[in-house]
Amino acid sequence: MRESSLFRILFVAASCATLWLSLMAHPPQPPMDIGDKAQHFAAFAVLFWLSDFAWRPAYALPGKALGLLAFGALIEWLQSFTSVRMTEWGDILADGAGITAYWIAHPWALRMAFWRRWLPATDA
Repeated sequence: MRESSLFRILFVAASCATLWLSLMAHPPQPPMDIGDKAQHFAAFAVLFWLSDFAWRPAYALPGKALGLLAFGALIEWLQSFTSVRMTEWGDILADGAGITAYWIAHPWALRMAFWRRWLPATDA
């Protein structure tokens, strides 16, 4: 299996999990309460990271970012049809902040995610 195929599978799985958890009446809470907006921030930064490795061309970053922001807006819209979840503009802003943070860190993140590939081999 090619590396990009693995990341595509992980991206789809993470997207489905994000959608499912976002629409659940009572989603499980993480061990540490980091807050709702921090969860949105982290989820969308990770989704952007996964999409970056799944579909490699760097020129595709704007399309990936807009697609993820639309996904976040779709989630909020779908929540308006549930009886226990609320639509919040702040959640979309947190999604966008996570996307923006990854975009800013992008050159560093790509190098560091697989840093061993670029290090010279050492004989130990």
